[in-house]
Amino acid sequence: MNFYEASVLEEGERKLQQGDILYPVPFVGFSATEAVVLTPDAEEPDIVDLTQSTDFPAETQLTVNVGMSNGIVLNQSCDLSDQPGRGRPILIARVLLPEERRIKVSPSNPVKKNVDNIRELANPGKRPSVFYLPEHESTGFKMPKSVADLLEVTSFPPRNLAALSRLIRLRLSHVALQAFQERLTYCFGRFGAPDHLYLNEREREYEEQQARGSG
Repeated sequence: MNFYEASVLEEGERKLQQGDILYPVPFVGFSATEAVVLTPDAEEPDIVDLTQSTDFPAETQLTVNVGMSNGIVLNQSCDLSDQPGRGRPILIARVLLPEERRIKVSPSNPVKKNVDNIRELANPGKRPSVFYLPEHESTGFKMPKSVADLLEVTSFPPRNLAALSRLIRLRLSHVALQAFQERLTYCFGRFGAPDHLYLNEREREYEEQQARGSG
């Protein structure tokens, strides 16, 4: 059973889908308390605690750290559109080596240890926020054993859809995509809010009356 689609993605087939693995994807970060900020009227940037600031002039610049990495598309395929009014931000989770998340899956390990650790990764109850990706090598692209960190996500505007589609390097098989969708559901749907959390007093009373009437 294959984890990835065997066919090579031709240029005309590169329409972005959920679970597609892209490279290179920029992931950025900065410190909220020690941000490097350059305002339009300043000659040199300042170190700013953003938690103590409420507003900045237009065209203020923020220096960020950029890392290039593999990434995996989180959006449902039907939501990936660049049409005005229909497109949504494109969400891509970072794909990285297991050891960067203290996960012990490595070619240097005994086979039994890797099998045991991979079995644990396959259990959503133990690793709900990561998704294991087996190694893959093809013409022009090589990916070692990796994990997708579903909580480390960058977003791009819908107008970047065509450009991101050109970065597709690998596509999940149907079975692997189902496993990925299951992990997303488990990761982001683990917690439920109280039934009345979003209702005001009048709306709660209405629901209670409806419940008594149906009883």
